Amino acid sequence: MSAAKPFFVNIPVEKQNWVQAKLEDIQWPDTPEEAGWAYGADLDYIKELVTYWRDVYDWRQNEASMNRFNHFKAEVTAKGADPLNVHFIHEKGSGSNPMPLILTHGWPGSFYEFDHLIEQLAHPEQFGGNAEDGFDVIVPSLFGYGFSDKPKTPMGVQKTADYWHDLMTRVLGYEKFSVQGGDWGSLVSSWISQRYPESVIGCHLNMAILLYWDKGDVPPAFGASNVGENDEERAWEAALGQSLYAEGGYFHMHATKPVTLNYALLNHPVATAAWIVEKFYTWGDTNGDIESKFTKDQLLTNVMIYILTDTIGTSTWYYTAGAAGPDMYLPKGERINVPCGMAVFDKDFIAWPPRSLLERSCDIARWTEMPSGGHFAAMEEPELFLKDVQDFFRDLR
Repeated sequence: MSAAKPFFVNIPVEKQNWVQAKLEDIQWPDTPEEAGWAYGADLDYIKELVTYWRDVYDWRQNEASMNRFNHFKAEVTAKGADPLNVHFIHEKGSGSNPMPLILTHGWPGSFYEFDHLIEQLAHPEQFGGNAEDGFDVIVPSLFGYGFSDKPKTPMGVQKTADYWHDLMTRVLGYEKFSVQGGDWGSLVSSWISQRYPESVIGCHLNMAILLYWDKGDVPPAFGASNVGENDEERAWEAALGQSLYAEGGYFHMHATKPVTLNYALLNHPVATAAWIVEKFYTWGDTNGDIESKFTKDQLLTNVMIYILTDTIGTSTWYYTAGAAGPDMYLPKGERINVPCGMAVFDKDFIAWPPRSLLERSCDIARWTEMPSGGHFAAMEEPELFLKDVQDFFRDLR
């Protein structure tokens, strides 16, 4: 790891003071009577969250907790692109031969999504498990998120997959490794597996949206897939269109006008919190109670990572680069030929594609239909998530 330099999370006090001052200066929006979450972020809940944020929440305490892990930064490369510095956690695992596993987050998450699971994945014997199930756990921040570099121009998931492969092989020295992801992380993990099958032991996903396209040279934008070949698949496409109509306003804004949005989000922490927290409520399996799945500290720490690093704007650039077909569909005749484990948390706002559709894209070695859980599986259902990851990769060791 000579190419990696230790990194310590340490936000300047001036930036924290700026956030605190902003929490004293808020103009609350008008909302329809009894609107709740129907029109976006619930006013009553956001007021409650801001009161806690201002009077109780302690960033330094959460920052210290993050620093219990070994953080690094390293310059990584990809063909045809500028070198970039990536931030990542690297926790060496227990056992005689821990399996390298890179976990990739998406939007509106961060590396913090996996904070509470890193030790259990790396050192299962400390939690009643078997040390031989241990992983070398690598958790990077996507580019334009958190402490990784901001790219000069929007960059998609295929290029990120190239950078991740360089991180795992050249920087960290692993000949073979495994991948896991949800949201954008599912696409990054899928593309690593497709582009570098000789390096990937297995691919575990808690969201699967990289589909096979064989109906022309130019695949459509996501949401207009037209890949269905039977009634079940066509019904899924119809449901996808409905869910994107109801929940896809953010997607279209990120993909088309990210800079306009950033004027608002970058200049007030409450704007960023409302934009992000509403997604945790809607996309998670919350049953009308956001704190049934996420604590205030979890929500605010994730939000603060965006605010304190000034990355809420650049985090949206993956949509700008990736909404077009080439990032969302496999090339004609191509598929993922490494074993894939599908953890189906089907309370997500985007319904899972039918298995028959995904089998045209990849080699499904495990398919687990979960009893509960939504978009933020690692945070919502950590025990189910952990067990499925351990069980899937145990068979590949």
